[in-house]
Amino acid sequence: MKNYISLFIILYFLSGFLVNIAKYPLNSLHSDQDINFIQYKIKPGDTLWNIAGKFYPSNKENFINEVMIMNNLDSYLLEINKILVIPLNI
Repeated sequence: MKNYISLFIILYFLSGFLVNIAKYPLNSLHSDQDINFIQYKIKPGDTLWNIAGKFYPSNKENFINEVMIMNNLDSYLLEINKILVIPLNI
């Protein structure tokens, strides 16, 4: 019985540790300290592709991927007047 209690206590603390680790985002390629940001207000006719051309024309696909991750976008469709967080040095 003593072994079961010890095992339970160990598993309890291990599960708490794993939950805290899982809270950290793993989907971004950069930490927040490495990237400078600006806010961009979406205008009529804007697409992620043409916004990428303004800010990061050398690698539009990477820029679009980062913008989608940073803004929690699940679609390429943009809402007019919505504010996007744009990375400046990816």
